[in-house]
Amino acid sequence: MVRQLLLAGVLAKITLMIHPVLVGEGKRLTEEITPVTRLTLIDHLVTEKGNALLTYALKADA
Repeated sequence: MVRQLLLAGVLAKITLMIHPVLVGEGKRLTEEITPVTRLTLIDHLVTEKGNALLTYALKADA
C-alpha cells in the first residue's frame, strides 16, 4: 500500500527504520511480482543503538 501511495504521488518520501538483527529469513517489503521502483536516498541517521533511519524519495527520471 505504501508503494502504491508513493507511485501515485500522494507521498513525497518514505522513511525506513532498520534494526541490526540477524535472522535466517525475513518478510519482503514488496511482493516479488511488483515492478522495480527507483528511489534516491535523501537523508540518513544512525542511532547510538545502531538503528538506521533512511529517508528515500522517488528517483527523478533522467
